Amino acid sequence: MQARNYYLSNAGNDNANGLSPESAWKSIAKLNKTSFSPGDSILFEAEGIWRETLVVKNSGKTGRNIVYSRYGNGKNPRIVGSEPADQWTRINGSVWKSGSSLDNPRDYYSGSLFIIQNDSVSWGTYKDPDASLSGLVDDLDWTYMNNALYLRSKRDPNTSFEAIELNQRKDCVIFPDNQPQNFIAFDGVDLLFARQTGFNAGYPAYRGATDLVFMNCTIGYIGTRGSGYAYGIAAWHSNFLVENCTITDCGRRGISINLYKEMPAGMSRTIRNVTIRNNVFRRGYHTTSLDLSSQQTKSDTIEGVYFYNNFVDDSQLENVERHWVSNQVFTQSGASYLNEIFIYNNIFIHATGRNILIEGGDSVFIWHNTIYGHNPNLPDHPYSNVGLNYVLKVDYRNNILVDDLPRNNIQNHGLMMYYNESSYIAKDYNLYFSFNPGPERNITAGINDLGHMGYTNSTKQGWDGYLFYNKKFDQHSPFPSDPLFKNPPYDFHLTEESPARNAGVKIENISSDFYGNPMNIPPDLGAVQFRDISE
Repeated sequence: MQARNYYLSNAGNDNANGLSPESAWKSIAKLNKTSFSPGDSILFEAEGIWRETLVVKNSGKTGRNIVYSRYGNGKNPRIVGSEPADQWTRINGSVWKSGSSLDNPRDYYSGSLFIIQNDSVSWGTYKDPDASLSGLVDDLDWTYMNNALYLRSKRDPNTSFEAIELNQRKDCVIFPDNQPQNFIAFDGVDLLFARQTGFNAGYPAYRGATDLVFMNCTIGYIGTRGSGYAYGIAAWHSNFLVENCTITDCGRRGISINLYKEMPAGMSRTIRNVTIRNNVFRRGYHTTSLDLSSQQTKSDTIEGVYFYNNFVDDSQLENVERHWVSNQVFTQSGASYLNEIFIYNNIFIHATGRNILIEGGDSVFIWHNTIYGHNPNLPDHPYSNVGLNYVLKVDYRNNILVDDLPRNNIQNHGLMMYYNESSYIAKDYNLYFSFNPGPERNITAGINDLGHMGYTNSTKQGWDGYLFYNKKFDQHSPFPSDPLFKNPPYDFHLTEESPARNAGVKIENISSDFYGNPMNIPPDLGAVQFRDISE
């Protein structure tokens, strides 16, 4: 059967044939009733907003994905899990009541209010219901009670904001439970403001699935900050690609590949070839970007995961609460076999937890990353920038690792912490630096004295002692010193005097840096190679 293009427009008509922009359909409900064939494309008109859940019930096949994309000029079309809150009436002082008909979104702490102004999104702060409304103290505090939404706002919500959205539906896009579709691609469609997931591949994940693509999408503002479950993308596909996307403000995980459900006897799952590249991740609340784990079944296998050329940034989080602490990348083998995880050419900025936390697994390769500090608003110490726990093989080379925590309130912090249950660790050609060195600032801290010399970068003598007693590690790493970035944390190009210049070792198959510039010979450390950017 010849592939077809189907069109959707907010000005469309579900009684039309949907086969041209002029005869576009109007609703996602129409899509959910329609069967599609391999190679078909479903095209949403740019600038459109759909307040429905898309249910994907058909698969493509090899070389013929079913594609959900866009047509026309302007911003990406949006599938949103929210409804607008408007028709505001002042109750008293700065407290307002919406006249919109809205359901209570507070299901398992997954309901949130979003205030949009000039394409910037702010989270409202939920307060428990109180008949006196006295709990609404600060600007953008909100509550829901007696079937009504209340908001404290210094400005008139009717005229001061572009929009106010209350999330109402659990998912923007979903596969039916335990029916993961194959050969599906999303390109240029944004998924926003849902209570549980932007995209949900269906649960439980009994059957293996393959070929799922997200490109050029913004996925975010999901669930509630610090919620037990809320994910930008929840999937369990082999040949899984996420590229050129922005994933931001997801309640628990940016991208979740987690196999929690116990498999029936004799069944197993294997996920292979996961690629996460050229994306921006922001403001996480458990795992900012990739969270990879299988907890239940020993027969599960996850292998061949490539996370590279990503920008992960938690610097814009303010008023960080303890339960919001987020690892920027988190993998955990659990009961399963986890193998060949490649993390390279990424920039990690101001985590609230660890920048990278690897727990268990076989082989992990961490190369050419620029890892810069922690969020300054932390209520407690984050243990380390990089944590490697019980990994059989670790290859950690050509990285720059910078600690900028204040010295007065963060204790017992190791820039890099690892355990000697690892059977092999290649840790060399790395530049470490702490802006506030002291006895609580270990460059490396291992269990049972593996690499644990309590070294700080305050003296050359201390570094020489560390190298003497740890002959397996960092023998070619430069003396810990300021990397001399051009303008951190905004520009991580190296200046001409940087000790990271030409301080690395060539790693096969990495030929370019974060920006696509060719690697120097020998390569510079970090994700960004030196070049004269004034030219």
